[in-house]
Amino acid sequence: MEKLLNEEFIRYPFTTFQQNECDDNRTFLQKEIGGMGGGHVQRKSRLSNTQPLANKNFYYQEFIKGNVFSAVFLANRDRATLIGLNQHLKSNQFSDQPFLYEGAISIISKNQKDIDKVNAIINKITKKISLVGLCGIDFIIDEYGVIFVIDVNPRPPSTFELHESKQSLFPAHLACFQGDLIHYRSDNDKYSRGHVIYYAKEDTIIYEELNWPEWVKDRPSSRQTISVKNPICSIFAEGDSETQVENILYKRLEEIELFVKSI
Repeated sequence: MEKLLNEEFIRYPFTTFQQNECDDNRTFLQKEIGGMGGGHVQRKSRLSNTQPLANKNFYYQEFIKGNVFSAVFLANRDRATLIGLNQHLKSNQFSDQPFLYEGAISIISKNQKDIDKVNAIINKITKKISLVGLCGIDFIIDEYGVIFVIDVNPRPPSTFELHESKQSLFPAHLACFQGDLIHYRSDNDKYSRGHVIYYAKEDTIIYEELNWPEWVKDRPSSRQTISVKNPICSIFAEGDSETQVENILYKRLEEIELFVKSI
């Protein structure tokens, strides 16, 4: 992937499997190969002064300071159509997992320059590695407005739900495998959607069917044991702005925390 990004002049954080290639002047993250959800990511500073990891299933990536975003797009191996952009929420639920995926909010107010840059990136990557179907990329925009790609997801990302409309994305996803690229337009251009994941703060047992609020999805079934730091449910909200959605999400997160504690 690094070769591809270099050939297409796409920026990305310096990444290496060799700890001795991490200099002391930069902050690095330690990531598990194949890890998902961000819970496996840890900040590592002055790595060259620490003992090498015994586990070889990790790599090191330079930490880029900025805001984390993601893009949802359809691809048919030759070209890509951008469906929507999201800003990721900062992880606050566990102090020892600062990069755990907590949720995201779809963006209404879009910077056209950023849209053009993301469009160029997803089309270059799609054509180079023949991506097909509903896919996503995660990226960081630093303080200078530079985009750094941190992940390419050749599968439907969890944020696609934030861009669903009357014209479902699933048929569009399937059509891409036939070489088609349906002109898909989300119906939420004038409002924002968001979701946040509520994680178990301790081992939790769901003894019976519960009366969850309608804005809760991915509900656990009865007689289910959920280990600490594993997802219990997803909370959804929508509103007229990203700020409004964020406020609603965190208010509902507090409600669900109290709800779960009362079980």
